[in-house]
Amino acid sequence: MSRLLLKLPWFVAAPLIVVVAAGFAYVGYAFTGDYFNETCKNERNLLTGEFEPSNCGEGAKVAARLKETEAVKAAGGGQVGAVQPAAPSPGATAPLASASPTRAPGVQATADSTTGAPTPSAVTSASVESTTTAPAASPSTSPTATPAAAQPTATPTSPPPAPTAKTGVIASGSFRNGAPGHNGSGSVQAQQLADGKVNLFLSNFSVTNGPDLYVVLSASPTGDYSGGDLLVAKLKANNGSQNYALPAGVDLSRYNSVSIWCKSFDVTFAYAPLEPR
Repeated sequence: MSRLLLKLPWFVAAPLIVVVAAGFAYVGYAFTGDYFNETCKNERNLLTGEFEPSNCGEGAKVAARLKETEAVKAAGGGQVGAVQPAAPSPGATAPLASASPTRAPGVQATADSTTGAPTPSAVTSASVESTTTAPAASPSTSPTATPAAAQPTATPTSPPPAPTAKTGVIASGSFRNGAPGHNGSGSVQAQQLADGKVNLFLSNFSVTNGPDLYVVLSASPTGDYSGGDLLVAKLKANNGSQNYALPAGVDLSRYNSVSIWCKSFDVTFAYAPLEPR
């Protein structure tokens, strides 16, 4: 190759060298760049509703910050926006009641000749209107109807409550190293949720990064991929805690492990044998 380049003119050899070098760099980045690109994703455990500690760099702080925020909200959430009644100021006085006396109907105030204070005087009979009394109502002589006998009413019975779906961990396992040079750690749980769905929860998970990684339910106890295995989803991140929903009606008894499988090179990066609970 070098002899061929030496025989070529410099204005042809120089661009050719640049193109070849760029091609090698692109291929190397495309297939090995993921090994150095550490990613992290922390998600809530859907069964317990809590965030679990993470083992990845910046991601380890995410769960702690979210948990602290939720604790602050739970402690002060009921007091936010509450209006406290205003306390009376020291110099404030209660409003005084009216000191003027009230007059009874039919009484007129006159001035006392000795003290000057108003004294009540009786109103003359001419100023008082005569009142007439209404005649007393005569008792009714119409016969009263006897009430009908009360009919017994049937007590409605409420339907029995619908049975709630059983929740809990169906199967679990711990991740192990896959092919040489590919390491994995953490645990996995197959969870039965209250809504009837089945969820895979990867807890405190870590795996060597690589291109085109997938979460797989494998029939092999060592995580080897075959045509009958279930390709669950593309791996979200190579560190942290993550949830993966399984298809409705999946039969977990057909699978013996959860594996992290590289689709491009058909390599198992890590696997966790599943043990039913």
